[in-house]
Amino acid sequence: MSASNDTSDPTLRATGIGGSDAAAILGISGYGTPYSVAMEKTLGIKEARSDEEQERLDWGKKLEPLIIDAFERKTGMFVNPGVAWARHREHPFIFANVDGLVPNVDGLGRLFTERGFWTPIVPAELRELGPGIFEGKCAGADDGWGTSRDPRVPTSYWAQAQHYMAVLERQWTGFGALINGNRLEVRFILRDDEWLRAVWEPKLVAFWADIQAGNLPEPWSPDDVPYLLTQHDELVRGRLSTRPALHGFEGLGNPREGMPAVPRPYPAAPSAPARPRPSTGERQTAERDRRETLEIRRDLRPRQ
Repeated sequence: MSASNDTSDPTLRATGIGGSDAAAILGISGYGTPYSVAMEKTLGIKEARSDEEQERLDWGKKLEPLIIDAFERKTGMFVNPGVAWARHREHPFIFANVDGLVPNVDGLGRLFTERGFWTPIVPAELRELGPGIFEGKCAGADDGWGTSRDPRVPTSYWAQAQHYMAVLERQWTGFGALINGNRLEVRFILRDDEWLRAVWEPKLVAFWADIQAGNLPEPWSPDDVPYLLTQHDELVRGRLSTRPALHGFEGLGNPREGMPAVPRPYPAAPSAPARPRPSTGERQTAERDRRETLEIRRDLRPRQ
């Protein structure tokens, strides 16, 4: 695999927002938070995978060809190799790395007709929507994919697929989810333009603008604690002296404060306007004034 196609390349990942990043930024990922994404993009701090997570990832890569083969047999579709580092037309800092691309022709190059070559498991409406995207997943029985009678797609993967469809300008995504290593569930979702306009695009654009300006999001999950500790170690060693001023240590004392009870992809109902957050300089000035006041009070105490 060439460096340009290595989807784990930290240098390339720091240039923008990928599909898994988007789910984390929106607060609906089980593998990241807005704060952890900001740490990776701005400081290169990324929590090491546990042995269990790495093993699951390795098995997923080894099983991907088998998942694609099973998906093709079940659907009659033909899955071409995916693409790496595709960029959004209007926002080039938004990129996509997808597992596969599904043409609207079969393996022999024959266009699909109204009768088609796809199996009945494929929704008929997809025939009119052009080529699509394929994503392969390895999952457990309780990972949110439901059953054939009750088909579901985990919210984080739904958002990830919406991200990919926006970047690649495609209208649908097909999932092949290998459940417990012995059953393939096939799912299809359509592009949701309204959600992309109202939620996905403004949140990602605002997030990227903020971290480029050195304004990091607040930590709000227990998962952020390792990043806070790593960031603290870096500051103690003086390695971040040339970086933008950082904030967010207030959450370390109570990392659950402000954490939503049920993460969801849509914004919560409007609440009372929040007071503007003081800048790092303003907080430092206030802290200095507080200490000087304490020293003055100490000097004015009557001596025994």
